[in-house]
Amino acid sequence: MTNRKNFFFFPLKRGGFSPQFLGKYEYPKHFLKHENNLKRKQKKLARKEKGSNLRKRYRKLVAKVSERVSNSRQDFLHKLSAKLVRENQTVVVENLHILGMVCNHKIAKSISDCRWGIFVNFLAYKLERNDIDILPGLKARGFLPSPSSSAG
Repeated sequence: MTNRKNFFFFPLKRGGFSPQFLGKYEYPKHFLKHENNLKRKQKKLARKEKGSNLRKRYRKLVAKVSERVSNSRQDFLHKLSAKLVRENQTVVVENLHILGMVCNHKIAKSISDCRWGIFVNFLAYKLERNDIDILPGLKARGFLPSPSSSAG
């Protein structure tokens, strides 16, 4: 572990995570990569007769694609949280009002794909395991959906 003391928070940007002082980590957008494949397989599944062997086979195919998305997303979040724990002594995380941000239909899919809550959980347990401080950041007041409006 280095002796640097970096204080930063993660404002959630449209393109991914953006920690201050550390550069930008581009989020791979796992769901968007597999969206067309998943949509096509779900459509084929919906056309199969209920109770048939072919429907069971397609149900497994849809589950496999969903699992691939989930595993790749968790892998990225684990790697990013481990890197941040290795490189920093104190971390400040901004409390975001995710439900308010998801109400914006233009960026809802991207925000849901980031899995901010899971990332914060991964980061918290890794910081606790390594005896590193995690400080609560800015707290959103009421129903304010965006991180920029909670700063004031």
